[in-house]
Amino acid sequence: MNPQSQMYKKYASVSDPAARRFDANMIIFRYAGLILLRAEALANLGDDDGARELLNEIRRRAQALEVLGVEGPALKDAIFLERVRELWGEGHRWNDLVRTGRVTDISQCENALSQDEFDRGAWTWPIPVVAMRKNPKITQTAYWAN
Repeated sequence: MNPQSQMYKKYASVSDPAARRFDANMIIFRYAGLILLRAEALANLGDDDGARELLNEIRRRAQALEVLGVEGPALKDAIFLERVRELWGEGHRWNDLVRTGRVTDISQCENALSQDEFDRGAWTWPIPVVAMRKNPKITQTAYWAN
């Protein structure tokens, strides 16, 4: 075995269709993820106390130290990092990076977008040509129009 290799087994029980393990559901949304989304929304609205309480609810459940006295941008960072830890490997990171604008920050994202690329919709999928032919009112996102 290569000591530098890693194996990700979070969904090992659902990755083999031949195993037919019907009790191993793939989780799309988790309560902790929704609580942290609400905490993020409250922080964006300026309700730092409410946001911090929700963040600490998740941290207490994980038996982690509570976040105290943090507010503003530092609180938003703490909530983002808690989502990173809580939802690791569940496919939420890209959406979190886009939603929070961190996708343009090279320290947060290996293949960061420039602000111009982000503004022109590089974070979206291109619209298939077939769809635009069927409905002429659909136009391609500016980034993908070239």
